[in-house]
Amino acid sequence: MNLRQVNTCTNCQNLSVNFNCSKHEQQVDLNNVCDSHVIQQSFSVESSCTNCYFYNHKGCKSPSKAGEGMLCFSWKKK
Repeated sequence: MNLRQVNTCTNCQNLSVNFNCSKHEQQVDLNNVCDSHVIQQSFSVESSCTNCYFYNHKGCKSPSKAGEGMLCFSWKKK
């Protein structure tokens, strides 16, 4: 069996905090997808707060929630 990544809103670069689509200004869900989907290439199973560019910096959108093993949708590769 071949497994592949599904282009859902969770791996789209337009997804912002609180599951809002920044392109369409609309609330989305885990399994939503649209034709404007743009995959966030750096997102992977190894992505977590501790290897995020914003971790422990003032640019972190949720500093009180960030921690080891956690992932948010503002993740950016260091």
